[in-house]
Amino acid sequence: MTTRRPELVVISGGKNLRQLAPACLLYTGSYFRACRDAARSLRATHGYRILSALHGIVDPRTELDPYDLRMGQSGCVTGSTVRAQAETAGLLNLPNVIIRASRAYVETARTAWPDACAPLAAAPGLGHQLVLLSKIQMRGSAECTPSA
Repeated sequence: MTTRRPELVVISGGKNLRQLAPACLLYTGSYFRACRDAARSLRATHGYRILSALHGIVDPRTELDPYDLRMGQSGCVTGSTVRAQAETAGLLNLPNVIIRASRAYVETARTAWPDACAPLAAAPGLGHQLVLLSKIQMRGSAECTPSA
């Protein structure tokens, strides 16, 4: 189990606004907001990035047009693209990465960070995931095992 400060937190996108906006504001769903707030509270060395089903790894400040696509659907970003983006951004070989996302996003993100901690992927449902995210935000730390 680790409670040390993570190097990077990766979260998934979700429901969109209907206009161009920075990625941290484009996604409007309660799940995304909970993931974003928990990621911010962890104060990762390299901050957090958003895993977009269309764009791949995105800096939260990057402006994006709205889109309607979920991970696993035709036209999604591939794991190899995510890995290449992480490498280009200098984020590929970080030792302590946390993925705060549902299973499909975790599977894609793990092509870049195979040993990342991803406890939400094993949670039995959205309600349980939101409770975990709330606890992370309140504590400002994440406890997880690398294989979770």
